Amino acid sequence: MGSRTNPRQRDNKGQVLWHVRPYEVNDEGKWAFGPTGYLTSVIGQWLMPPDMNDMDARVLVIAQQPAIGLFEQCPSCDSKISEGRLAFSAGDFVVYPCIDCEEWVWTEKIGDEMEC
Repeated sequence: MGSRTNPRQRDNKGQVLWHVRPYEVNDEGKWAFGPTGYLTSVIGQWLMPPDMNDMDARVLVIAQQPAIGLFEQCPSCDSKISEGRLAFSAGDFVVYPCIDCEEWVWTEKIGDEMEC
């Protein structure tokens, strides 16, 4: 099973660094940022892996690809992957924003393989 993390990424002072719910990410890998609704890409964002509290542990999202090619179902809730949904590569992880369990689901990459 993949690791789940709250969509709120916080620093050690409790300040929200990044707060995007999985359903807010569209099938192009973007979400509407701030009051203007400016479309911002998930690629280029820094995320903190689950169970990490060190800001140096953050990983950069460097790529996106169709999630359906990686998973048949969500590694966390076993829901079917919807056509068009994306997964994101970040360091040694693949991160999937599941709209069914409303979690950012993290899986570790081992070489070209993933460990769920």
